[in-house]
Amino acid sequence: MADELVLISELYGTSCLKIELDEIYFVRRSDGRCIFQVPIFDRWICGIQKNKPIVCRVWPFIVMTNPEYGSPELAAFVKNQSNYYIYIDRKCKGIGCHGQNKIDKDLLSEIIQISMRTRKTQSYSTCGLNGHYNECEIIQPNLFSTKTTLKLES
Repeated sequence: MADELVLISELYGTSCLKIELDEIYFVRRSDGRCIFQVPIFDRWICGIQKNKPIVCRVWPFIVMTNPEYGSPELAAFVKNQSNYYIYIDRKCKGIGCHGQNKIDKDLLSEIIQISMRTRKTQSYSTCGLNGHYNECEIIQPNLFSTKTTLKLES
């Protein structure tokens, strides 16, 4: 996660980050959306797909190796002979958006792979437009940068 935050701050500046105690968040718009979400047709999608951090790629899913939040019988998922416990953040309003409320084994498998850093690309876990925006950058680097370039005259 730290390497991803360094990359985000280098590309987009530190003004897009909010630091509270021991946690770092992306700044939110006045409507509560992430600063990097952009409207495309009837959807809001991530504008930094290529550099999207893992925590964003797997959200609203929370992958654990122990049943930290209880209900292990409901949260359990076995992949490659390993047990994982997958929970859904209740703040997510998009589960089931656009008529898709199917959470299948392919989706859960992808979430685990992304969480374990064995996969970066998203197929089942993104609300992109038929894959067209999965690896593009809609928001260009340095859009939020607070860096100033000084020109020295000799």
